[in-house]
Amino acid sequence: MKYVVLYVNEETVEEVEEKLQTLHFVRQVERSYRPDIEMNFADRIGTKAAYQVKDDDELDVVEANTKIRLAETV
Repeated sequence: MKYVVLYVNEETVEEVEEKLQTLHFVRQVERSYRPDIEMNFADRIGTKAAYQVKDDDELDVVEANTKIRLAETV
């Protein structure tokens, strides 16, 4: 599989995409989701906010103490 990653200015994305799709050797054109992703993780790492879910299905984070006992005889 051969592919290319092409960086273009936001103003020309649609124009470049249309031109690429007209080329006979281009099978597929995909846009990156990176502009839509929040890249600031400094406020979330290591905090309870990192475990919070924004959907209606909220998850509860429970810390449990687990005791590990080794068998004396095998």
